[in-house]
Amino acid sequence: NRTYAEHLRSLRKKQPNPEKLARAIKKRESELQDALFRQTTADEALGIFNAQPFDPQALKTAYDSRNGTTPPLSETDIEALQAAYDSRRSYLNDLASITNLKARKLEEVKDVQKKLYEEARALNELLDARLLWLPSTERIGVNWPANVIQGGFLLFSANNLQAVARAFINGIKHGYFVLFLWIGLLSALHVLRNRMAPVLATMSSRVGRVQRDGYTLTPLAVLDVVLAAFIPTGLILGVALTLYLGAHEYEIVRNFIHALLLTGIPVFVILFLRAASRKGGLFDVHFGVDPQIRDRLLYNTGWLVIALPLGVFLMGLTDGTLEYDTEAAALAVLGFLIAALSLSWFAFKLVWKRTRVYGQGKRRLDSIYLRNERWFLFMAVLLPLATAVLSALGYYETGRLLLARMFFSFCVLLAAYIVHGLLKRSIEIAQRRLALEQARERRDRMMEERRARAEAEERGEIPVPKLDTESINLETINRQSRQLVNIIVFVGTGALLWALWKDILPALSVFNEVTVWSYQAPDTDGKMVSVPITLWNILQAMFIALVTWFAARSVPGFLEMFVLKRLNMQQSSRFAVTTIVGYIIFAAGLLMAFDKLGVQWSSLQWIVAALGVGIGFGLQAIFANFISGLIILFERPIRIGDYITIGEISGTVTRIQIRATTLLDLDNKEILIPNQEIISQDVTNWTLANPVTRLIINVGIAYGSDTELAHKTMLETLRKNAHVLDNPEPR
Repeated sequence: NRTYAEHLRSLRKKQPNPEKLARAIKKRESELQDALFRQTTADEALGIFNAQPFDPQALKTAYDSRNGTTPPLSETDIEALQAAYDSRRSYLNDLASITNLKARKLEEVKDVQKKLYEEARALNELLDARLLWLPSTERIGVNWPANVIQGGFLLFSANNLQAVARAFINGIKHGYFVLFLWIGLLSALHVLRNRMAPVLATMSSRVGRVQRDGYTLTPLAVLDVVLAAFIPTGLILGVALTLYLGAHEYEIVRNFIHALLLTGIPVFVILFLRAASRKGGLFDVHFGVDPQIRDRLLYNTGWLVIALPLGVFLMGLTDGTLEYDTEAAALAVLGFLIAALSLSWFAFKLVWKRTRVYGQGKRRLDSIYLRNERWFLFMAVLLPLATAVLSALGYYETGRLLLARMFFSFCVLLAAYIVHGLLKRSIEIAQRRLALEQARERRDRMMEERRARAEAEERGEIPVPKLDTESINLETINRQSRQLVNIIVFVGTGALLWALWKDILPALSVFNEVTVWSYQAPDTDGKMVSVPITLWNILQAMFIALVTWFAARSVPGFLEMFVLKRLNMQQSSRFAVTTIVGYIIFAAGLLMAFDKLGVQWSSLQWIVAALGVGIGFGLQAIFANFISGLIILFERPIRIGDYITIGEISGTVTRIQIRATTLLDLDNKEILIPNQEIISQDVTNWTLANPVTRLIINVGIAYGSDTELAHKTMLETLRKNAHVLDNPEPR
């Protein structure tokens, strides 16, 4: 019930912070090391002192050696030295005891702090796992509208508004210099943006033009959008700063400051989207977002910039009085409903239905979005709506926590999209410049080939067509660069999302209490016991399957770029390794997912065996080509670029794949040869180990001709040809 939930929330707020305890433990360990060092030093000094007996004459001799001869020691001097000696021993004993005691006490304190840290962390995790599923406010009922009105009158009463007004005026009086600097900063940024506007308009016309495009154009456009969003947000922050300088010790003023700071976050994000969606702006010229989608963003952010900050302001204003004020809680729920419903309606207006606008715009979106657009639509529209339902049912804290994580997740994804766009634009500029350079080189090469072809035709020779691999190399560079950018952005985004959502993970442990089914398995003693499969196990299996799917698609490419490239491996060997790694990842992930569902390998091995028999009979040809492809990739009887002959077919090897090998013959026709044919038939590789080969040319002459003269003439012609070797000589 709500009373139980309020008690647990109060207990949660009173718990010590585990992070502060961890820092205190680290500090205590440093103090303990210092105390142990001092203890060791004191014990060593005491040991050295006790090892030397009291000898007045030896002390006098040592003193005389440093300071010159002194009179002989009297009895009074000896007694004074004895007293000093005993006093020093007493001091050293006390010092050793005190340092020993300090080290012992610090060790005890450290143990207590460690125990407190473990217990506090365990209790916090337990409370976090329960509090998310407990109500925090009254559910919306008949009295809720009256509570909202009463809460509005209480929070916006004349006394509260006067207190805020007095704090604002006092802030201006006492902090006018700070406010002057802040207003000066905003004014300078506004002037800077106005001066950047004509420059950006001119620079926008250069985007996409190979010889005029530059790496700084898109970052400057992003800076313009940030300034456009920050300047209005800065005004809100300026009001909060003025209240803080005036009288932040009053509760209502602190609530207003807190509410204004929270309001600045959605205002900045929405104004950023609005500024980026303008015609000729970031999304238009630099990122190529569809104009009709930009129009929807521009239109809907106009009302969202009012609705969402209003709801956030009401929630922030009631944070300080939420626990003990029912009317304030009703007003907080109203603010949350405004925020959640506005976000859901915004998503609905933006991506709902496959209209002509959406159908045209989706072609420009990322392929991941296209493959999962229904799930994105579900999350964008229904999840904020679900949090609104939770809040209406009394789970205000739960809904607010989830909605805040969703909003900040959207901010992370937006930032990732901007960073991805910046990196992608930089790669596109470099690729276009490289393509231009290759086009110029290709033009020069074509002119050279045309000249060589004309000379060969004059000599009566037939030039052999060359394999053009420039486009293949450029395509490989493009693909690898995009993969690298995707990996960098994905890893960074995943780390930030994990930091956002990791605090909610303990609450998911409640799913471990929902048993879906169970299975029998032996325990450590060999006895068969019932092992439950919970809803948490199913979620884990789904997560493992998702990670496996992504890893099987991405890890081989990552391995090829960052590992195999450095090993100087052939392309065919790299392809074999990455393919097999993908298969291993898929198989391992599948086994792990089945293990979470209680399906052990002992149960799967018969299914695998049956599938193996089915593959052996039903898919014999495909399986044979697959194995033959692996043999070709590892044994390498043929390589890319080799000229081979299989039966009546001859050509240059251009691609080696798992199922078939592609040849390019002298007529520029691509011929697919099944890998099994290459393994099972005789293959002549003319360039495997030695590119030198003999050509047998049948030449017919008329009957009655001088054959010796004809043979001599042919040999002389061959010796004059630069492509014919002197050793071995032609015969």
